[in-house]
Amino acid sequence: MSQIARTFDVADRPDYSNFALAAGTGRRQPMHGFDADYVDIVDYIVRCTHKIWEEKAIGLIDTHYAHNILVHTGNGGTMYGQEAVVAHTLQRISGLADRRLYADDLIWSGNETDSFYTSHRLYTVGRHTRHTALGPPTGRRFLLIGMSHHTIQGGQIVKEWTVFDESELLKQLYGQVEA
Repeated sequence: MSQIARTFDVADRPDYSNFALAAGTGRRQPMHGFDADYVDIVDYIVRCTHKIWEEKAIGLIDTHYAHNILVHTGNGGTMYGQEAVVAHTLQRISGLADRRLYADDLIWSGNETDSFYTSHRLYTVGRHTRHTALGPPTGRRFLLIGMSHHTIQGGQIVKEWTVFDESELLKQLYGQVEA
């Protein structure tokens, strides 16, 4: 039976350490196929995002994303497969030093049998220190807001839609962008 959509506001538990402390304390909801240390679907999304982006545990993409993952981005791009996700992640991490992603206002629905569906706002901050697909390094700091939606089956993300305002990022890194 499907769960009713629920909202989680990170402001209710603002410190990531609360999530880390809950690891391995037992399930709060049925989650067949997920690593045992995740207690619920909110914990899964918040902590796997943190592990991959902030702890730079890129290898988790192999276990947390389906081998045939389909990722749609706001600039019209589509990535297919774990290798593409790894390459994209490494490029962003290497060119945007100290990039941090903070999940906020996470909503979810679904169940372990059919699929879980999650959606959350992301705040990302960092500094542009190396050449990227965006251009040469500027050393400038940035703050962006984005959205990420996931379909998750058996402990793996099988589809993802993520959008950030890339034109706002270019403005912050290079100044006003003319149309």
